[in-house]
Amino acid sequence: MGGGDVAGRLGCGVVDYRGVGLFDYLGDLFMNGAGERMTSRIRSDVFGYVERLPMAFHDRQTIGELTSRVVSDTSRIEQPVGFVQPT
Repeated sequence: MGGGDVAGRLGCGVVDYRGVGLFDYLGDLFMNGAGERMTSRIRSDVFGYVERLPMAFHDRQTIGELTSRVVSDTSRIEQPVGFVQPT
């Protein structure tokens, strides 16, 4: 087993780790983007629904409470979708 053989194996290992890192990054990017798009769509749908509610509902609720609730709840949905288990 010569010195060049060990260097060759180390070089292949570096290439393997770069490839794994690249695919991990792309997977994270894709899943995080999917979570953000899903959250954006849900928030948009909820906003449209809240706009159509009668004025009596809006008289009983504060805008800050509604906004906080929508942002909090949709963020809780986004977290598991965007989470990717590291390899």
